[in-house]
Amino acid sequence: MTRMGRPGLPKAKHTVAVAVVVALAAATLFVIKPGSGSTPPGQPALVRLDTAEISRFDADFDAACDQVRVLVLLSPT
Repeated sequence: MTRMGRPGLPKAKHTVAVAVVVALAAATLFVIKPGSGSTPPGQPALVRLDTAEISRFDADFDAACDQVRVLVLLSPT
């Protein structure tokens, strides 16, 4: 079976697609500014959880037992 079109075309499309994805990821990180720590008005400030903050987190989480609570864990891997 023979290929139609230019021989290097599929690799070129792959390279362009990867470049576009990398550019979009970089632009997203630039716009989002990770670690900015800003929250909407009326919402408590963001808190970095470490061993010293776990008891505060537990208390705040338990105090809101009559509300919907969402816990999101993000991993860098």
